[in-house]
Order: sequence, then structure tokens, then C-alpha cells
Amino acid sequence: MVTLHILTYQKMGTPPKNTPLSREWTSLKRFTRTLDKIKKRGIPVVSPAEIVEGKVTTDSVLLLFLDAYRSFYTEVYPLLRTREWAACVCLPTACINGHNRWQDPHRESWQDLLSWEEIKILSKDAHISFGAQALNREDLSLLSPEQARYAVQESLFRLGKNLSHPPQLFAFSPMQKPLKNPTEILPDFDGLMVFSDKAVLKNSPLRFKVVRGNSWRSL
Repeated sequence: MVTLHILTYQKMGTPPKNTPLSREWTSLKRFTRTLDKIKKRGIPVVSPAEIVEGKVTTDSVLLLFLDAYRSFYTEVYPLLRTREWAACVCLPTACINGHNRWQDPHRESWQDLLSWEEIKILSKDAHISFGAQALNREDLSLLSPEQARYAVQESLFRLGKNLSHPPQLFAFSPMQKPLKNPTEILPDFDGLMVFSDKAVLKNSPLRFKVVRGNSWRSL
């Protein structure tokens, strides 16, 4: 069976000193080492569109960047552009042009997120695609079914209006408890749904393995 390794990343660069959230950070040195390992092993780097369209026929990697941190634009994109590699950036739509307000600033200072202007620049590169997250990056497991559906579907709707191609991937932000039936929230979504420990795509023969990007030895 073909395995798709989904490597997830959040904040890229050098973390603040003594931060308790160091696991959310990936240094550029470590990220570059991962890219070199992927290249050395000849593992294809694919896009959500290729996955959804059934074009993945060998063990592959999807580079997935969660929470729309601006460090993707300033730190990561220059590295990917030289390689012409695909990557998907997930957007909590209501937070664009702002900061990660879901995080307690007493634990770590807030980080800037992408702006719509930067997203438009990135969208001109055919190798960069965008996925969706909940509108305000909510923990959907703490919401009522109606609230969860709104947070998901409104985010998809807004992205559809602002992007030339509708998202083909939805990333569920970390949740305190599993959702009993996530397809009830996304009944008409035919794209790839990614959780912290698994991924789901209707009628797909692929085996999905979701790992933190820092666990590059999992490849």
C-alpha cells in the first residue's frame, strides 16, 4: 500500500528564549536537513490536488504548514522556491492580517500571521496551495454541532471568495477530544481532512501517516 507522509509544521525559525511552546517551533537548520533527506531518498513532494485527484502512486510527502504563520512567507518560501517543491498552507480565515490570538501571550509572545497581500503573492506560485482551518482556529470538539459547522463552512466559504482555487484540504486544529463523526461537519467536502494523528480522504487507497515535521526520522 502506498503511504503518504504528511509532515506538519507551525512556527518556523528561532523560538523566543525560555518559551514553554518550543515543540511548536522548527529551526530552519532542521527544516533544511529534512528537505535534504527527502531529496536524497528521492521521495516525491506532492500537493493536495495531486492527492485528491488520485495521482499519488508511490510513497510521497506532503509539506503542511498550519496556522498561517508569516514565517512561512519570510523563512520557508525562499527555501521551497529554489527547489520548486509543493507545499500547502492552512488558513484560519478570520485571523488573517492579524496574530495567533488563540494563544496565551503570557506563555509566549504573539506571532504575526500572513496578510491577504502575502497570500495573493504566494498564490501566484503554482507550487503553493492553501487549505482551510476553523474560522478562528477554534477547538471544534468544544463547540456544539451547529457552531462547529459554522466555523468550518464559513472558513471554506471565505477562502473560496478570496482564492482562485477552492481549498482541497481541511486541517482540524488540535482538539481536547476526538470528534465522533467529523464528516457531519463537512458533509459535502470531498477533499483531504487532516487531524493531528490521522487523515481521511473518501474512497482513497492511500495509507496516511501524519507526523510533526520535526520527526523527520519517521520517513
